Amino acid sequence: MTKLSNHVQIIGVLGDENKISSKIIKHVLNKKAYTIVEVEYEDPMVDSKEIDVVLLNLNTCNLEKDLSLDLLLHIDTRKEEIDFQRKALNHVKNNGVLIMNEDDNNTPFVLGHNDERLVVSYGMRKRATLTASSLLVSDKIKLNCFLQRTISARGDMEVEPVEFPVLINYEDEKAIYNVLGAIGVLLLYGIDPCELLEYIKDLYI
Repeated sequence: MTKLSNHVQIIGVLGDENKISSKIIKHVLNKKAYTIVEVEYEDPMVDSKEIDVVLLNLNTCNLEKDLSLDLLLHIDTRKEEIDFQRKALNHVKNNGVLIMNEDDNNTPFVLGHNDERLVVSYGMRKRATLTASSLLVSDKIKLNCFLQRTISARGDMEVEPVEFPVLINYEDEKAIYNVLGAIGVLLLYGIDPCELLEYIKDLYI
């Protein structure tokens, strides 16, 4: 894997079936004028001063020792081995962020004794940092997102607790976790929750 310039942020994505989370993240960050590239783990990454963010889809290939993730998005990992998930977590920088699916029963085993990295949880359980209510699925997914606790975003910004509507042009209820995980990433990138609906209304997954 090519060593990237220091300014490039690497987001590792684990368990993103159909790449729904990746599509949402890429779409919104492009709207905010980020230059973002999406790669599979096996693909070479071309370094460029123009690249701001790399979305790296992780799989059971051996992780290289020099891989350093700024953020790990953990979605549905039931198909992945626990040891591999822990290995992916160990490649997150000490000051990096873990966005973890609160409803995935593997999560406590993956986290283990994580003492340094910030953890932002999401899911339908009430204790999650980012949760959802008023879920309605027809030809679209409609829900209200609720950020229950203040989180620190990039650039020393703080995102205060807030509730906001989200509408995704997708009809599979199982994708709710992909949507919530992606929103967690976008909030950490300082995306205004009030702008999210506007940014994603023209996205068809």
